[in-house]
Amino acid sequence: MKRVAMEHSRTSFALMFFLLGWIAQGNASLNNRNHVTYVNSPYEIQRENNLTVVRAEPPPHELAAKMARYIVHKSDWTALATISTHEPIKGFPFANVFSVSDGPIHKSKGIPYFYLTDMEISVQDLKEDARTTITMSLAQTNFCKKHQYDPEDPLCAHVILTGTLVRVTDPSEKSFARQALFSRHPEMKDWPKDHGWWFGKLVISKICLLDYFGGIKDVNLDEYFATNPM
Repeated sequence: MKRVAMEHSRTSFALMFFLLGWIAQGNASLNNRNHVTYVNSPYEIQRENNLTVVRAEPPPHELAAKMARYIVHKSDWTALATISTHEPIKGFPFANVFSVSDGPIHKSKGIPYFYLTDMEISVQDLKEDARTTITMSLAQTNFCKKHQYDPEDPLCAHVILTGTLVRVTDPSEKSFARQALFSRHPEMKDWPKDHGWWFGKLVISKICLLDYFGGIKDVNLDEYFATNPM
């Protein structure tokens, strides 16, 4: 029994020193015996009431598909590019801002959904050529400000999705798109009824990600849709 107790004691001390060394790599605070906070970019891990709580901070840059899904799910708006059909800039690239959602909070599909009207100038472009590229960035969140990353800093990750924007016609998917958008953009339900609103989605054909030094990454589509962003 004495030997078992000594071994247990050695294990406990070893674990304690390991944790102290691990915490020392970041910024730690010990508020009381049941609350320890460890912050080490990009994670925030908290010990609260004997439970470990991992905050929904960005995943490590090694997990490219997960990072791409994370950015898409965290973003409430996107810059969308079309080829203009309007004079005097017909044929020029044209960028515009749209509200977007890939699902209600903590229910991500990875598919960007939109609430659109044919009255919108970019939608008129898309009716002529449905190809588009959208981009979303962690600069939309508090993450980059908290770490003082400039929006162009690779550590302030951004994702670029290229594909075709199509109308959602399946009733079940249309119901999901409504829930996804209206839950995160509540005022949408009060937008003018006579504007002919419809739900659209981006059918993704290519994903580019910049989330670390060394250049942009191509994200595998199968891995992107298979991963959990949280």
